[in-house]
Parts: sequence; C-alpha cells; structure tokens
Amino acid sequence: MGIQTLTPILAVQDVRAASAFYKDVLGFEPDEHIEMEGTPRYGCSTRGDLTIMFHYRDGIELRTRDAPYRDFDTALYFYVDDLEAMHADLKAKGHDVADFEVTAYHMKEFELHDPDGHRLTFGQETSEPPMQSSCD
Repeated sequence: MGIQTLTPILAVQDVRAASAFYKDVLGFEPDEHIEMEGTPRYGCSTRGDLTIMFHYRDGIELRTRDAPYRDFDTALYFYVDDLEAMHADLKAKGHDVADFEVTAYHMKEFELHDPDGHRLTFGQETSEPPMQSSCD
C-alpha cells in the first residue's frame, strides 16, 4: 500500500493563463484542459515525471511577495541543480524574483509568485552560513 506520486492542484482564476505561466517559466507542457460552459475549469501540465493540476476558482484573493498570507496560501518547493542559473534566467525574462536567502536548514533559496499568488520557492543545498534574519 505505497504512495506512488503526489500532484498539487492549484486554485487559479484562469486555467489557460496558469498553464502558460508554468510552461514559460518552468517548462511544464499543458496536457489537457476540461471546459464547462465555455470556461476551462481544470488543467494539467507535466514536465518529465512532474505534474501540476489547475482548478478554476472564481474570486480567489491574489497574494504578492509583500502581501500577508492568505488563509489558503499554497507553496511549492522546487529542488534544483543550478539555483544561480535559474535565478538569473528568471530575472532575465523579467520575472519578479526575490533575492537569495540562506537558511538554517542548509538551503540557498529564492521565491517568486505565480499569477494567482502561489509561492514558488527554489532551493539548492549549500554549505554557506545562514543569513542573519531581520527579526534578530
């Protein structure tokens, strides 16, 4: 009775726009959209063995990097093999990526938000010392 995989399902305001963002930013290929009454309600995109699904939800509150968390805040954590190259690539494409942070759990990370405010964190193991928190 093992678990074979885990697939996030993200609430979005526009399934096609979400699919396009994940294709342009992370290389996920849209697989299918299911429409109801002329509006895409569900979508699925894949990249290799990874799958992300999208579910239309009207009126969701968007979140930005500087805004407080929502009640249903969603975060996806991507482990990558070349964090600095990914950061540079996303920045060059005009995406609003956060600066690097080094955590107490030995990860170097940065964030960006998708069009619906879902937090995407990209991380890579590091031996760099943790950065001093502004709360200290």
